[in-house]
Amino acid sequence: MKWQRLIISIAAVCDRILRASLQRHLVFNLVLDTTLVALLPSGMGGLDELRAWCS
Repeated sequence: MKWQRLIISIAAVCDRILRASLQRHLVFNLVLDTTLVALLPSGMGGLDELRAWCS
């Protein structure tokens, strides 16, 4: 039961972090796109999929 409570607590904290980050997702997507464009070769097909998954 202790492990179950710990997991639930961690999930609740992660949920709060995700909800807070969703409010800033436009900034995050801009940074993510800039980073991915710099790191990945141009014409990479997975870029749009990754952007859609993160937004």
